[in-house]
Amino acid sequence: MRKEDYLKKQADKLGQILGFVLAKLLKIKTENNFSIKLMDVLENFEKEQGLNIENCIKFSDEEFINQLLHNNITIENFESFAEILYEIGILNENSRDKLNYLNKAKLLFELIQANPFHLEFLILQIA
Repeated sequence: MRKEDYLKKQADKLGQILGFVLAKLLKIKTENNFSIKLMDVLENFEKEQGLNIENCIKFSDEEFINQLLHNNITIENFESFAEILYEIGILNENSRDKLNYLNKAKLLFELIQANPFHLEFLILQIA
């Protein structure tokens, strides 16, 4: 329950970041810098979960899933985590990192869409 609340809180922070992006696109002045907020989200996630997202996205798909499961990111939280990765990927200016974030988000979304029995089988194979 605590992990779900944390992921929701992080998703809310990413929503704020998207608000700053929209404000920037519309040339509305904002007091906060969204890249600083993004760094805060990543740092907080690492402190709470013990998982460095920036390093984790560079792993193979199998090792990525292993790291998530090892750090108590459950299958039930994959969708929230995928949304976070997607939003970070969209905001990222480095093309290689952008691609890594988006590919890992896609992987999680695909796993979520899989048949529940198939998903458990895949997770057991990877773990």
